[in-house]
Amino acid sequence: MASNKVLVIGATGLVGSQLIQYLIDDASVDQIICLVRRPITIPSKKVSVQVVNFLDLDKSAVLFDGVGHVFCCIGTTMKQAKSREQFQIVDHYIPKVVARIANDKGINAYSIVSSVGANADARSFY
Repeated sequence: MASNKVLVIGATGLVGSQLIQYLIDDASVDQIICLVRRPITIPSKKVSVQVVNFLDLDKSAVLFDGVGHVFCCIGTTMKQAKSREQFQIVDHYIPKVVARIANDKGINAYSIVSSVGANADARSFY
């Protein structure tokens, strides 16, 4: 039987941390790879935490090998980002690069969490 390996970005946020716990408890998931900006500890033998440079993810593309599903929970707020440019890097550029790498690796399942009410026609920057 093939290994059920998943990759998560945004594992330290509210949604991502809840997803990680769900995946740890899911007996059908064998391995969870968490891509993070800085070291964290997740107490589970199923979890592998990998510190990466999100602005140069192609150098970490090997971490996508053998992955069956990518979960993208990364996000920020304008308050944290401090500029539209930084906000766009986190909420648009990084998920787009992750999706491209996943596609290049033949990963057919990509789930992304977005903001409640995200709408291209909204007045706000979001």
